[in-house]
Amino acid sequence: MYYLSKYLTNAQNVLILWLNIHINLPKTRKMKRIILVILFISFLLLGSGCKSVVDDVIDCSIESAFLSIHADIDENNPKLVHFEFVNTDADGGFVLDSDINWDFGDGVTATSTNHKTDHVYTNSGDFKVIATYVLRRGDASCNGPKDKTVTIE
Repeated sequence: MYYLSKYLTNAQNVLILWLNIHINLPKTRKMKRIILVILFISFLLLGSGCKSVVDDVIDCSIESAFLSIHADIDENNPKLVHFEFVNTDADGGFVLDSDINWDFGDGVTATSTNHKTDHVYTNSGDFKVIATYVLRRGDASCNGPKDKTVTIE
């Protein structure tokens, strides 16, 4: 109940509290139906506080489309790759955390604090690089992975 109540408006919380106290009092079907109708109408008229949670999820999904991994192979060392995690949406409401967790696809992992990191591969091949990020807007946050395949010759 507490978890749900943090997404509801004060009026909705008062109504739910009242119902919790009085729900066992009415013994007739008619009274129970009236209470259910009142509860339903209150959610319609007052609007659900969960709307902002849904909006944040949708916004975060859209914002994550602007994220990508850039991988540049070093000119002097073909096994050295310079990685950068990029957010191309400068006008978005979400802010990218500075810490990015990297999995280079060869068993090595690292955390960068400035969205950039370098990695030296010991073998040739195709490697799936995964960068895990956190986006924040106020108290809302979301995280997820982005991946890119790099070919080392």
